[in-house]
Amino acid sequence: MLYSELKTEVLSYFSLSKIHGRPFGPWNNVDPPLNPQGQPKGFCVHHEIQFLTWHRPYVALFEQEIYKRANSIAKEYKTDSEAWIQAASDLRQPYWNWADPSGILPQALLDLFFKDSVTIGPASKDGAESSVSNPFCLYHFKDGERDGFTTDPPTPVVDWPQTLRYPTSKGPEARSNMTKFNTMLNLEGDRIRYDTERLSSLTTWKAFSSDGGKTTNSLEKIHDDMHDLIGGIFDGGHMSRIPFAAFDPIFWLHHAQIDRLTDKWHNERQLWAPDAGSFLSLLLCVPVAH
Repeated sequence: MLYSELKTEVLSYFSLSKIHGRPFGPWNNVDPPLNPQGQPKGFCVHHEIQFLTWHRPYVALFEQEIYKRANSIAKEYKTDSEAWIQAASDLRQPYWNWADPSGILPQALLDLFFKDSVTIGPASKDGAESSVSNPFCLYHFKDGERDGFTTDPPTPVVDWPQTLRYPTSKGPEARSNMTKFNTMLNLEGDRIRYDTERLSSLTTWKAFSSDGGKTTNSLEKIHDDMHDLIGGIFDGGHMSRIPFAAFDPIFWLHHAQIDRLTDKWHNERQLWAPDAGSFLSLLLCVPVAH
């Protein structure tokens, strides 16, 4: 339902994803910020102290749209209707815990990320099993949606008709490479987990959010590393290219994890992003009470 909506609809998947970057332009009648050259750029914030607090409402907006559509669909089911209405009511944005001690990428999750289709049932509306396109695998761009993807210097993104991870080529025939995806994530899994566990040692918002400590990476640095590991480190796919990253369905699972870790650190430290009045304290790395 969400994927099929047109780019002209303000809450379609395409429109929600483009808030994060390209194609640059207004969203919901709000103009994007400008770069130093006076040209439009994406709404998203990176490598600044607002990184985490900007992405929190962004993920919440996506979660709200998933929730609304799930509740609408659940009302159409003919079997176990009350159970599915309750399940839709309980639905929240899922996250991918890539710091799980049991492993960064269980086989079930790898299958979920790369299977072309999934079987739904007996939860389908008439009580029978059915096969549907897997929404976690990729997003197919509709006609005209890649207008505005052209960059200088050019990238192959404009030629790819769907989102890719470790693309097999730069041409329109490219496909995702599951083997490379699986190999690289498992090679780096221990490091990602160690860096994530070390976040609790950081005692200021500035260090936790974007700067890190003497021996500890910030959450944004871990976030950046995961983007590259998901999309492909060299000549990667959409997740490796921040202006296009939100079109990959994994983006939302990844950023829900970022928000979960932010909430965990906040609950431990009772610190939050400073307001304008305490900005000087931030620059001095003085802990700011929430």
